[in-house]
Amino acid sequence: MKRHLVSFQTLANTLGASAPFFRVTMKRLVEQRGDVKEIYHKDPGDGKFHIEVVQDVAQYLRSNKESQGDFRRGSKWGEGMHKVASVPEVVIAQWWKELGDNPLAKHNRKWLYAKLNSNEYSALRTRTGRI
Repeated sequence: MKRHLVSFQTLANTLGASAPFFRVTMKRLVEQRGDVKEIYHKDPGDGKFHIEVVQDVAQYLRSNKESQGDFRRGSKWGEGMHKVASVPEVVIAQWWKELGDNPLAKHNRKWLYAKLNSNEYSALRTRTGRI
């Protein structure tokens, strides 16, 4: 019995490249640091290679919500040091890309506070109220 090996690309070309079941994306884990995973894959739409950074942020959001409920009622922002937010690495990376600079740098503090005070990112704060 003789075997014939045919690649997905050859088969897709034979059947027509638009065959939806041949739009297979091979993904490969490149690196994992704690709960952050970098995954390498080729986009079947544009043919470009990408590194996708994935992180399960549910634990951050759950912990932040618990912290918001735990802080001492009546304590003021100016009384000593306080943890004000816990931001997942993927969100920091997204902000860095959006800003084009380190969002945690001192000269970007006003921008960072605006982000953390917005309703969109309120779940990242560990205390209620404005920063």
